[in-house]
Amino acid sequence: MKNLNNDNIAQDQSHEDFFDRLPTAEEAERMEVEAGVTDTVAFNEQAVTALALAGMKNDSVKPQTSSPRRKGRRVFRTVLIAAALAVLLATSLCVAAMIAYDVRFTQLIGLEGTMKELENGYVELGLTSEIDGLNISLVDAIGDSRTQWVEIRTNFKLPEGTPDGFFSNLTYKQFESMWILRDFDVSYYEGSLLETLKSDTDCKEYYYNTLLRKKGVPASCSFQIFARDGYLWYLVELTLLEDTNVNRGFVHMLLYFNTDNLEQWPVEFNWRNNYTAKEKTFRPNQKADSVIVKQISLTSTKMYISYDGVRSGFCLNSVTLSDGTVIPVQTSDQDPDGWDGWIDNGINYSKDLYYRNYSLVPGKSFKTPADMTALIPADDIVSVTINGVEIKLR
Repeated sequence: MKNLNNDNIAQDQSHEDFFDRLPTAEEAERMEVEAGVTDTVAFNEQAVTALALAGMKNDSVKPQTSSPRRKGRRVFRTVLIAAALAVLLATSLCVAAMIAYDVRFTQLIGLEGTMKELENGYVELGLTSEIDGLNISLVDAIGDSRTQWVEIRTNFKLPEGTPDGFFSNLTYKQFESMWILRDFDVSYYEGSLLETLKSDTDCKEYYYNTLLRKKGVPASCSFQIFARDGYLWYLVELTLLEDTNVNRGFVHMLLYFNTDNLEQWPVEFNWRNNYTAKEKTFRPNQKADSVIVKQISLTSTKMYISYDGVRSGFCLNSVTLSDGTVIPVQTSDQDPDGWDGWIDNGINYSKDLYYRNYSLVPGKSFKTPADMTALIPADDIVSVTINGVEIKLR
């Protein structure tokens, strides 16, 4: 049987040793003065931590009756302790947010490990709905200013022994039996419309009371099915179809499912993207054969090009990096002259321009080396070649 008395004595001794190692009251007062004149932008986190602990030591272990002259200093110390602990807690939460997502998520996208470019674009959703016994959970999302990938988990049990990963070599019957997600309807709303949204738990009510009658920005949607831990999952990719971004914005999503008893039944989700991702835009307004290149925007994961002229007369040839590396676009074996790696081709109705977007994920839109597992660095792209004409960006 454990000796509880000895354990208590050891704990008390450890407790006393801990406080004995903390700064003295005089040292704490000196640190208060230093903290008062230190630039708050470049504060010493270790010193602030020590100051907070010093307050704990001197206020908790050696309580004294404060005279009126010293009461103000004691109040200052208490406030400073609270502020220091708040700063440290906020710092810890920020670090945790940067590494929160599972690397299996980025592997599904086509990347290995965590991507620094996507750290700010991670959103933990935790949204769940159920229809006809089918449980649908939006687990999380990751992306940049114009594109998001969303992981969706279902309670659809797969055959025993189904390996994790995307499905391959499925017969149509097998695919049809699992293809319960049928359609999408997704709109984004800019962050400026969310000034009165007080809590993320009020998103659905806010949509119907405030956003329903406003024009949202549509998104193109595609998905892949995959297995994880014996259940059916979906990886959904959302890309904005107009010149706007999802930073600090609102997402309204309808997913249409087929179940044993229901067909094309909508499931609704609403959430807010609490992040800001970088984007760089260039306006070359440069002629390239039968088109005029109006705008090129670079996000962490894609390149968007808007142009005027002949819609079918546009062909991206390559991008050039700052070290001189030229990366050509993908072409189709069936139609080598008719596809230049674009993902979505359409019309930017807000500006009456055509546009195309190209993925910076290796092996998608560009012919990257086989061993490349990171994003093509958007910051390193110095020029693009369109219809044989080089357009410099930097």
